[in-house]
Amino acid sequence: GGAQSGPPRGQDIEAYADISLAHVITGGAVPVEVRTAVRCDDCNGSGAGEGTKPVSCSDCAGTGQQRRVRNSMLGQMITTSPCQRCGGIGEVVVTPCKSCGGDGRKITNVTYQVDIPAGVDTGQTLRLSGCGAVGPRGGGTGDLYVHARVARDEIFSRDGFDLVTVLPISFAQAVLGLTMNIDTFDGEKKLTVPKGTQPHTELVLPGLGIPRLNQRGRAGG
Repeated sequence: GGAQSGPPRGQDIEAYADISLAHVITGGAVPVEVRTAVRCDDCNGSGAGEGTKPVSCSDCAGTGQQRRVRNSMLGQMITTSPCQRCGGIGEVVVTPCKSCGGDGRKITNVTYQVDIPAGVDTGQTLRLSGCGAVGPRGGGTGDLYVHARVARDEIFSRDGFDLVTVLPISFAQAVLGLTMNIDTFDGEKKLTVPKGTQPHTELVLPGLGIPRLNQRGRAGG
């Protein structure tokens, strides 16, 4: 089989974004910290020490691949595999960088501002291309996968695209009815409780629910 030469791509990494229910309504950026591999500044990712450069691998003539020919009953079979000496990169570091030990990268904490869309729910995943780990010796960068986790709210719970809360009123208020102000994620709103309201009756304020992901407008109540 064919083998690609050159530095390998960095790994994909995963992280969690903890967001509030209020943030689900509005969307917006949240900080997400990850521990990952970044390019070494001292050698600019080459892995070579100061004043030196990687040299072409003599075992594979800089191709990063080794070919093997094997005779069989069906004729000659040619296989290719990554060069064991250079790891498929095609170059070797004679004098490694003191900061990264010749790897061309360092492990550190990085904080990304991740744009969370309105309407996201727990378990949904966002992909940030090129925000994963840097590959060794100048290799490409992997992707970052951010999993959303919505914190429990003290007042409202989510039921699909609806927001639900329990409103305690007295027996007299239920019999006579009333108009009252309640706090929502859109500010204070007036709610009318009709006369003779029974326990567990559902009262709806339309258009104040959860936004539909990647769509305009609000759903539910």
